[in-house]
Amino acid sequence: MNIDIEKLLSKPPQFTPPVGLKKRLIEEIPVRGRHLDSRQSMAKPVSSGWLRRWWSALVPATVSVACAVVMTVQHAEISGLKATGDTVSAAAEGSAAQAKNGAATSAEMDSSADFQQQIARLKDVAVRLKAEVMELQQLQGTENPKLRAQLATPQELGLTPEEFESLAKAKEKAL
Repeated sequence: MNIDIEKLLSKPPQFTPPVGLKKRLIEEIPVRGRHLDSRQSMAKPVSSGWLRRWWSALVPATVSVACAVVMTVQHAEISGLKATGDTVSAAAEGSAAQAKNGAATSAEMDSSADFQQQIARLKDVAVRLKAEVMELQQLQGTENPKLRAQLATPQELGLTPEEFESLAKAKEKAL
């Protein structure tokens, strides 16, 4: 059985062409006068312009050039703004120096007046705090004995006299 399989595999396959294949192939062969134009168009590439050939390179290049132009314009605007900012800050520093010289003496006067007001306010707060401390000491002297007396007296927990007696007996027994 292995021998039969080997014989079959060693032989090339037999191909039988479809009926009428030769005739169809002959009909498809172009005649000189009839298909001459189509062969010429295949032989020569269609010259549809340089744009079709180069568009894939021109698009990124155009975008890059546009970005470069935008960045250059922005850089020029930033430089102009920095220059105007420097002139404005120089003018402001000059006017601030003049105002500072005139305001230095008034600022010293204002700061000493503020300092005196702060001291007066703090003295008032200290007097109020001393009064509160004295009041708390007086409350301590009067309220502490009252609270100690309340703790010493037994509280009635809503117990009947019999329950209160049994509770007292339980305390004595525990002691």
